[in-house]
Amino acid sequence: MTKRLFDVRPEEYRNCIGGFITLFGIMAAHSLMEIARDALFLATLPATKLPAIYMGIALLSLAAVKLRQRQLVRFEWRNSLAVMLTWFGVMTLVLWFFARGSTTWALYALYAWPAVFATIVITAFWTYMARLFTIAQAKRLFVVIGSGGILGAIAGTALSAWMVRVLPTPALLIAAVMILLAVAGVPRWFAARVEPGRKEHATNAAAGLGSDLRVIGARPYVLRILLVITVTAATATVMDYLFKSRVAEVIPAQELPQFFSTFYLALNVASLLVQLALVGWLVQVAGVVGAGITLPALLALSCGWFLAGGGFLAVLAGRSVDGALRHSLNRTANELLYVPLPVDLRDRFKAVADVIGQRGGQAAASLVLLLFTTLGLGQTQLAVLVAMLALAWVVLAVDLRTHYLNVIRNVLDQPDNRHRVEPHQLDGDALATLVARLDSREVDEVLGALEIMLESGKSASVPPALAGHESTPVKLKALRALALAPRPEAVDHVTPLLLHEDAEVRLRAVQALVAAKAGATASALAFSDPDPAVKAAALVGLAAAGRLPAADAQARVDLLPEAGSVAVRLAAARTIRLAHQGSFSSWLANLAATTDESVARAAAKAMTRHPDRCQIPVLLSMLSEFRLRNAARRALVAIGPVALPQLERAMVDPDQPFEIRQHLPQTINRFDPAAAHAVLLRHLGQGFDSEIVFKVVRGLGTLRAENPRLPKPEAEVLAACERMVRQVYQSYHWRLALASLPAPGPEGRTPVGEMLFDYLTDHESRAREWLLRILGMFYAPTDLGRIHTSIGKGDPAVVAAGLELLGEYLPPRLRRPVSGLLENLSPAERLKFAPASLPPMAHDYETMLAEMIDSSDLHIRCLAVYHAGELGLQDFRPRLERLSTSRSSRMREVSARALQMLDNPRTERLTA
Repeated sequence: MTKRLFDVRPEEYRNCIGGFITLFGIMAAHSLMEIARDALFLATLPATKLPAIYMGIALLSLAAVKLRQRQLVRFEWRNSLAVMLTWFGVMTLVLWFFARGSTTWALYALYAWPAVFATIVITAFWTYMARLFTIAQAKRLFVVIGSGGILGAIAGTALSAWMVRVLPTPALLIAAVMILLAVAGVPRWFAARVEPGRKEHATNAAAGLGSDLRVIGARPYVLRILLVITVTAATATVMDYLFKSRVAEVIPAQELPQFFSTFYLALNVASLLVQLALVGWLVQVAGVVGAGITLPALLALSCGWFLAGGGFLAVLAGRSVDGALRHSLNRTANELLYVPLPVDLRDRFKAVADVIGQRGGQAAASLVLLLFTTLGLGQTQLAVLVAMLALAWVVLAVDLRTHYLNVIRNVLDQPDNRHRVEPHQLDGDALATLVARLDSREVDEVLGALEIMLESGKSASVPPALAGHESTPVKLKALRALALAPRPEAVDHVTPLLLHEDAEVRLRAVQALVAAKAGATASALAFSDPDPAVKAAALVGLAAAGRLPAADAQARVDLLPEAGSVAVRLAAARTIRLAHQGSFSSWLANLAATTDESVARAAAKAMTRHPDRCQIPVLLSMLSEFRLRNAARRALVAIGPVALPQLERAMVDPDQPFEIRQHLPQTINRFDPAAAHAVLLRHLGQGFDSEIVFKVVRGLGTLRAENPRLPKPEAEVLAACERMVRQVYQSYHWRLALASLPAPGPEGRTPVGEMLFDYLTDHESRAREWLLRILGMFYAPTDLGRIHTSIGKGDPAVVAAGLELLGEYLPPRLRRPVSGLLENLSPAERLKFAPASLPPMAHDYETMLAEMIDSSDLHIRCLAVYHAGELGLQDFRPRLERLSTSRSSRMREVSARALQMLDNPRTERLTA
């Protein structure tokens, strides 16, 4: 039962249980403090004092968070959380001592205290949880850990409901102190996760507020999260004020402790039910951002109810919705928004977002509430304000979804570059601000400015003198910028770094000098460098300067110690990429052929700087590897139009490995649109493997969508449709033959024979869809969409109408065959519509298999070859022996297996 509710794996038990217990204690103590606060404050002071307190809370939270960020530099995360829990426990005890007398200043302090506690401790807790888990783990485990917080809140409110009957209200603070001190040691039990650069990340997190805001402003995703948090806080603040002002009018002062205890207990129970029954399902179905829209939509509805005359019941419903969802569904959704961010940006942004967003939104709402009370506006106007804020919240959340998906796509598309978040295009003022930051004494501010400039393509604005910065990380980033945007005046600043004690700095210095066409200068000092990677870069520099043939430089690198190491090969490839001249094609081909992906990718990137048609074979082989594919495609495009004929031949060659062929259509469509369009159009509807057909159709669709003025050659399109129609009817022939002809040998129908039958059925369905896609690309996409929908409905009258509309785009010779394909007919009835050019159906099983083996669809060929082997058809041996030497690894493997079955009928076979 537990496994069905919570997907927690054995290696996650320790951190999940530790997080559950810690959050349980934090929220139990928080609930006790909140109930004591509300009961004591509203029993003594009017609700109109609340807006001023909200303002004070925002200022206190801002100061407290910056102190916590400074603490990160000194303490490891688990120690930091334990220290915070202990400190808040002690300070709550001090507050209890003064709050017993109900003095005004103590009540003001008490009201602010739980909010400051939530801002500091709860934010720190979730930040650490985001460090412990990946996005996939967080989606599963945050529901479990969040349940601990809700159970803690339930326990706290239940305990308070009992305590207020037998003890004075301030005693709730003593209970909170005891719980905080009890759970303070739990964070030390967490399993520490390896955090590369933890000290650097902590230093970034402790940067100044101005620097934080500049980093946030440069990233659309995090900026939109901040806006959502701000509007969320403002909405909750106005809703809370509306609720408490209404409660103060309706509930007698002496009954407030019991009311708040009971009400908050009910809210927390509802929150737990939501967490267990709704959160996980809704996050999976609606997505992280979609789940966050539920709360504001319900708040807007409750305000509408109040405005329609719902009275106190409507306000109670609105506050109940807020209490039940904000700390369950909304909290989980918000925390998941942070997980895809890089660790340093997440740590730095989260604390600022909770202060500037959470408390800033609260402060802004407080100013509005002060204005409302000054003008004498009533609860009706407050309800209108809540509704407007809730609707703004919904709009911002919908806008956030696109940016959230972009961040996820960026991580997936560039797995070797997981720490990037898309920046804005920097305008002049923003760029000037970043350049000014390069003079800061704070290393983290300089690094942050450099990172944004590098990501934004503003390397040319980095001053060469920054290469002499005292910080090694700054030196490395500055040298990277100087390599990307070389300039002659940088040579004097970079040359002294050839003698730096750090080998990485010396290597980057050589590369920057090579980029600045000063490779000879670099080589003079670096040639005697003890580090082989630096020496390899220096030899590339000599070749780039024309002082040494590239082949000789390669030969000397091969003689270096550790010449075959990844470090040396990477240094050579990356330096070649920066060289302005030199014949490096042979060297790059050698580097690209390595088994190490990082070296091969660096070589492919260098090929974009030194393109040569002799590189095409090795680049083609890279297309089968996901991590190398994009770099290989860019290098092929850099070679230019001369590469297209070879790519076209490879795409249509059935003996070319399928792993390469399937990626060629999407590679071809990156070339000049007119040339790529002509190539793909020539092979539209050709008898390829079905996966390649789909890629050709998709490649053409992309080209035509991005270049709507491309020609519409009707003859070629209709010829492609005819070829595809013929292939589908041939597939029907084979499927009917499989079903009706007796299979030779004692095996009869086999599992692979069934697989072949199912594949043909699926192939026919996909081919019909491709046919409509092709027609839609070149004719009327809207009408073709309607036709596709009508055929999918299956209603004969609707299908007939769709086919009638389709006939407007087809010549007479195609109308009948296409109509036969799209109508809901049996295979035998469908064949009556086949084109006259279709050969007759095979009359024996062997002829049918021979036709399949000779087809151009690799899947059909492989299944037919295996089927011939398992049936023991010895007449197929010569054909299978020829196929066993195919360039397609899949075909070689299947043919070899079929030959084994012919040699030994007892060979193990595929089963159902």
